[in-house]
Amino acid sequence: MNKPVEKTSKSRSPVERAIVWGGIIVLIGIVGLEYRAQTGYSASLDAISNASGNTEELEFAAVESLLSGGPSRTKKSENRIETHYVYSWFSLFRSGQYVINVLASKDEPSTMLRFYTGDGVDPMKPIPPANPTALPPGGLSLSAGGGGNRGNNAGSSNNDAEESSNEPASSGASVESENQEQEKLLPETSSEGTTEPQE
Repeated sequence: MNKPVEKTSKSRSPVERAIVWGGIIVLIGIVGLEYRAQTGYSASLDAISNASGNTEELEFAAVESLLSGGPSRTKKSENRIETHYVYSWFSLFRSGQYVINVLASKDEPSTMLRFYTGDGVDPMKPIPPANPTALPPGGLSLSAGGGGNRGNNAGSSNNDAEESSNEPASSGASVESENQEQEKLLPETSSEGTTEPQE
């Protein structure tokens, strides 16, 4: 009887084993990192939202104690009234999504003024008014045209006034000349009308 042939498995080299186990470890690390970022961000956001809803003023120290997952803190800006802090959780695939912005007052003790998520612009920040458009050097065309019409109207009214003032003077001069002619004619008619006595 023939004996069964024993199958011998080919053993992997140490290099192959190291590559395989290294890939598994990296994959587990990435999954763990993303899970920590997501859970830390979500838990911190829920804690801050609940705490701010239960009280009117929440101290900044209490806000930092509510953060979990080991976020990194960065001071983004600062002025005389408030300080802007950014808390972010590192993520390889969702960079910029696990971010909480906290604006704290400069009072003692410092309190949280407001917070928002994401790396965008503060939605509660007041928007400055837009600069009005500059007028052209000559002004608006409508106002310029209106001014020209007013000037023309004023000029025409002045001309009318001058003409009306000149009309009475000319009529008065004609009346005087007629009176003078009549005065000249009266003596002549009177002299012609009288008869001398006959001797």
